[in-house]
Amino acid sequence: MLQGAREGIYKVVRTVASPLRFFAAAVAALTVIIVTLSVRSTLPAEVTKTLIIIAFAALILLVGIVTFLVIFFPKKLVFDQEAHLSVLREHLGDSELPGGYLPGTLPGAEPKPVLPRRDVKDTD
Repeated sequence: MLQGAREGIYKVVRTVASPLRFFAAAVAALTVIIVTLSVRSTLPAEVTKTLIIIAFAALILLVGIVTFLVIFFPKKLVFDQEAHLSVLREHLGDSELPGGYLPGTLPGAEPKPVLPRRDVKDTD
């Protein structure tokens, strides 16, 4: 059970690995919160109104921050972990970086061995 939860969390983190993907996920989450509060809230009207205003303000703030980053630091939005490792390898050389990271594996976990492919013979 714990391993399944760990893998699920890793997949979510891997999905939002770059800042631009995180931005998209955050905008989607805030939009869902606003719509859910508007449609299905059973809280008092004042509390619902306040929560919607807070979520909308967070959405506007997030869009403002990303707009600022797009204008002044566009490279920081599209780089993910693998892109940063590639740039470091170019600058430092492969010998300077630890070789323990394999894309698509859990950090700290041993990669699964690749089994040799068995040729299937046709008996027709």
